[in-house]
Amino acid sequence: APAAAPQQPAQQQPAAPQQQAPQQQPAPAPKPAPAPAPAPAPTKDGNGYPCPCQIINGVLTSLTAPVTGSLPKLPGL
Repeated sequence: APAAAPQQPAQQQPAAPQQQAPQQQPAPAPKPAPAPAPAPAPTKDGNGYPCPCQIINGVLTSLTAPVTGSLPKLPGL
């Protein structure tokens, strides 16, 4: 019977590291947070003024700026 007593505290020790493991999971959660940060950037023109812009093929084009005139000049088009 006395031998069973020391076994109980031994089981509690391995239980402690298991509780620390779940704490590591929420740590990587803040990583995706910086992703939405660049989202508001496209809402501003190259000059930094907020204007209606559209992203075409990853290219930021302003509806008020003559950027569309330079699009046909691109060799890709």
